[in-house]
Amino acid sequence: MPQKVLLLAPVLPTDVLATASILENAELLESLVTRGVTTRRIERLLPRSTITRSFSRRPASPVAKELTDAKWISDLVFYLTLAFTQSRTRAIDGSFAFLDRLASQRIKPPIDAVFAREDCCLQTFRRAKQAGITTIYQLPTAYWRLVGELMQCELAEFPDICRAGSDPKDFAAERTRRKDAELECADHVLCPSTFVRESLVRYRPGTYTTITLRCAKAFIGFSSLGKNSRRIEHTNSG
Repeated sequence: MPQKVLLLAPVLPTDVLATASILENAELLESLVTRGVTTRRIERLLPRSTITRSFSRRPASPVAKELTDAKWISDLVFYLTLAFTQSRTRAIDGSFAFLDRLASQRIKPPIDAVFAREDCCLQTFRRAKQAGITTIYQLPTAYWRLVGELMQCELAEFPDICRAGSDPKDFAAERTRRKDAELECADHVLCPSTFVRESLVRYRPGTYTTITLRCAKAFIGFSSLGKNSRRIEHTNSG
């Protein structure tokens, strides 16, 4: 049975769009699990409002419809949580956790690897580890401890310049424990830059194997990578 990759990405920035397309073209993609995505038909049906405009800025799924598992319910979870808690961080976490639970239920053959971004994959990774499935973690920004230190320096110099940066939920113990637990479950960690890679090595001492990959080869080569609980893939552009 051909090996397949489950791609879990609530948001679809440029790098995820490219990853999904590469996996699909290589016939490695089992499915892309994400939030609701817009289509021209949906844009015509939805009334013009602030919420609709925010949805219209989302990119369409880069892969075939049958490979896209887009859940608008995760957006409903976001807005309901935001209304009750007034915390955008908690709303995002609630929305991502919904998708995580959904994706974890897909862990079965022919899936041979799970690729997921930070903050959305703990349940899926844990279930994958139980099934002996490779877990690939994308750390898009620096390790959370370094981010916290940098934010504190910024806020000390420029108080109240960024409302998001002063949200106490950003670095709440429960949230940072989840980030660390995700990393613990990762067989491979993809870092987009030397800065991100070094932040991880600095704050999480251990024995690491670091390799440098070109972007396209990094994604197509997932199925041939051996397992290593402390392996970092450092992706270069080009």
